[in-house]
Amino acid sequence: MTAATNTVQGVGRHAEGDDRALRAATAPVEVESVDQLDRLEALAGELDDLLARSGAPATARWPTVRAELAHDPQARPRAVVVRRDGSAVATALLTAHLRNGAWIVHGANPPDAQGWLAALDDEAAPALARALGEMLQSLHRPWMLELRMLPADDATVAALHSDLPCSVVADGAEVAKLACDGSTTLSTCLSRNTRNAVTRAQKRIAAAGLQPLLEWTREPQVIERQLNEVVTLHRRRNHQLRGFAGLDDPRQRELFKDTVRLQAAAGRARLLTLRLEGQLAAFALCFESGKQLLVYSNMASPDWLGYSPGTIANAEVVAAAHRDPSVREVDWGPGLQRYKLSGGTVRVERLVHFTAWSSSSFRLAWSIFDLVRR
Repeated sequence: MTAATNTVQGVGRHAEGDDRALRAATAPVEVESVDQLDRLEALAGELDDLLARSGAPATARWPTVRAELAHDPQARPRAVVVRRDGSAVATALLTAHLRNGAWIVHGANPPDAQGWLAALDDEAAPALARALGEMLQSLHRPWMLELRMLPADDATVAALHSDLPCSVVADGAEVAKLACDGSTTLSTCLSRNTRNAVTRAQKRIAAAGLQPLLEWTREPQVIERQLNEVVTLHRRRNHQLRGFAGLDDPRQRELFKDTVRLQAAAGRARLLTLRLEGQLAAFALCFESGKQLLVYSNMASPDWLGYSPGTIANAEVVAAAHRDPSVREVDWGPGLQRYKLSGGTVRVERLVHFTAWSSSSFRLAWSIFDLVRR
């Protein structure tokens, strides 16, 4: 673990009275590079608070990162923390693997979920980029840095791309986010087609004489009791849709469960279940981060598809978010399935992947190695 201090010189003009920007541009910054898990855990509260203030999604917050580290014994934790006037203003949480004599460094978020580089202001972003570059150079081996699923307009990504000569930015996924704050009506958030589909589904359930039960819980013990049932439905539906399920892998299954457990222990998990005749017909597992509600996983049972349980559950997610003043946005996660775009207040956010190499020769060598390995 190392720490260094340097002074950032103020440049450019500031509007009269913009003292905060002037102080930020001229204040010295301290950089701490962390490579020990115990130190990272000691900083967890401070860094998670910084992540929250910077608008990080739930998949980049500490509970998810801690689960990822716990389930990858080969990963070595890495973090860069930038402080100004003693307060953390930027951070990057990473993992590193030593492979064939080279360091492969990734963002600590799940590879198929949105990542984050936390920077509180325009001065913090380039400072974080410089600190990351210095950390990579200190590895004294060839390296590759891969940061996946970051916002396309991320200022730290732009600074990294400028600072690191052998780097690329590639298109990633797209994410649908539904605004549901006090300025919107529920009928705006839920399209007429969706409302009609829910009504038809409810009529089919009633006509069949079925007993529906729609319930939310935030209690960790209640979530734990239903977790195996959720995982079973998750696997069955994926087998029906794709012929395989990622949660068939015991390691991925336990990672999924522990991520949910840690989010629930932090008070940020909400589980919605729809039961028909006591059987789980659909679920939506959501994580909170700031004023955003992330739909981490949502599935409908193959046994009850004729009653559109997924449509009912998804509509309830939107309705619950709309009536909760602490939530201003529903994040449906990567992918633009039709149901995610049905609301009248949806915006689509583009994500990118950033990759950099220590040199062009190592980039070529690693590409050949990766091709042969596949």
